[in-house]
Amino acid sequence: MMRICLVFLQIGALSFGGGMAVLSMIAELAVSKYGWIDAKAFSDLVALSEMTPGPIAVNAATFVGMKADGTIGAIAATLCCVAPGMLIAMAMEGLYQKGHGIPAVQKIMSWLRPAVIAVIAYGGLTIFKAAVLPVGTIDILSLSIFIVSVLLFSKTKLKLLPVLLFVGVVGAILRLLF
Repeated sequence: MMRICLVFLQIGALSFGGGMAVLSMIAELAVSKYGWIDAKAFSDLVALSEMTPGPIAVNAATFVGMKADGTIGAIAATLCCVAPGMLIAMAMEGLYQKGHGIPAVQKIMSWLRPAVIAVIAYGGLTIFKAAVLPVGTIDILSLSIFIVSVLLFSKTKLKLLPVLLFVGVVGAILRLLF
């Protein structure tokens, strides 16, 4: 359990860019380095974390902690993931309130935005590879669900939950049929 705490303290302290950005760190540590979950479980973790209320990083930490060390692991991973971010956010808010009108602070913020977008994109590619290319071959059904989901989000005003429910039901039916 100590390793879970240390890993999620690290993730909580170093994962800038929001929930999707943290997923690449979780994949690297929980899947690749420590083997607490495999790539398929990670893909499931992403789907479940998106469908449940709350921040994706917290949901993912709970999921990994539960798989690695049961209920105690889930609690430890969740608390350790949240604590650094809360402390950093409180400190940053204080600094931002004091310096948000300073041109140098505004310039630093403008430099951080592209890097954060890159981290989020990397996380998305990691998840895409795990879901669509699980063992080096293309999972046609997963790729189709991805394309349909992108089209639904970009061409309609549907929100996350209806799209996830729709593609989840359609995917389950198609998996049963084929």
